Amino acid sequence: ERVKAKLIAGGHWMFTDPKRLAVLEMCEDCRVAAVTAGGVDPYAGPARPAVRTTEDYLTGTDKADQE
Repeated sequence: ERVKAKLIAGGHWMFTDPKRLAVLEMCEDCRVAAVTAGGVDPYAGPARPAVRTTEDYLTGTDKADQE
C-alpha cells in the first residue's frame, strides 16, 4: 500500500492508469501475463512535445496549435 501511495503521489508515468496499479497486487505469474498482454513498453517514457522549427518562430505559429 505504501508503494502504491508513493507511485500515485509521485505521478509515475507507468502507473497513471488504475489497471497498471492493479498489476502490483498480482502474483508473479499473473503479473507477467498481464504486462505482456497489455503491451506497455517500460522503456518508452512519456510522449515528447512537438518540435518547433525556425519557420514557426518567424511566422509566429505553433504546430501544436494547428493540430
